This record gives sequence, C-alpha cells and structure tokens, in this order.
Amino acid sequence: MITSETKENTLDLLEHNEQYSPWLKDISKIIDYASIKKKHFFDFGCGVGAWTLVASKTFENVTGFDFKEEIHKAKHLLDVNNIKNVSYNHFESGIDDLNKMNISPIDTLVSIMVVELIPSSDVINLFKFAYENLSENGRFLIVTRKRI
Repeated sequence: MITSETKENTLDLLEHNEQYSPWLKDISKIIDYASIKKKHFFDFGCGVGAWTLVASKTFENVTGFDFKEEIHKAKHLLDVNNIKNVSYNHFESGIDDLNKMNISPIDTLVSIMVVELIPSSDVINLFKFAYENLSENGRFLIVTRKRI
C-alpha cells in the first residue's frame, strides 16, 4: 500500500484522493482474502487507480479500465511511484470496449463503487465479460455504496 511512510519521491494515494481513505484498508483485506490466485487482477472503473496500486503489491499483472481522464491520472500515479506491473485501458466507445481487449485470464475482477453508476445493460455486459474472462476459480468482487 502507498502511504506517507513511503519514499519521498512517491505520491501518497490517501492525500491525492481522500475519497479512498475510509475504504482502503477494508477493501484491501477483502481483495486479499477473495483472491486465490495472484496472477491477474482487473479493476473495472479503476478511477485514479487506488485498487490497482494496492493489487500491484501482490499480483503479477494488474489491469485498470476507466474513462480516459481517469486513466491519465492513474498513469501519473504509476510513473511517480515507479510501478511496472500495471497497465491501463480506457473507454473509446462504451463498455463493449472490454470485449476488444486481448487479456489473459483474470483471477480477481473488481468493480468497486461503480456498478450502481452505470446503466443496467452495461452491468449485464460486465457480468458477461466476467463470465468469459475469469480464470478457473476466479473471483468477481462488487462493492457498492448502496443496494443495486
């Protein structure tokens, strides 16, 4: 996890975006507990990359997916913190862009505080993507602020 105790040339994620601070420790524990294999982590709606940065510490490969503006910020955090095992992709035309990606099987797919913000048809497409791309015994973790 990236905290203020890390090297001087890194960026403190909690200071960079306070919206994650109440969730970071609890969700980090859930991700660790839910993840049987630690090869590929995929974050749908990754924002500035909070969970991808957390996952980069324990997964071989990490992928984040979100809007271009958010991905730009997330890539900056990668550069500042010299993290090499994370890649990001952004929406070009919509959620169907997920199906255009050539990715390895996903061991843990997360959508944290995102599903309640997207149309029902996109939620269905996200579930299809998960079904088609999760590895054997892969996990799909959805965290929401409210019931969906």
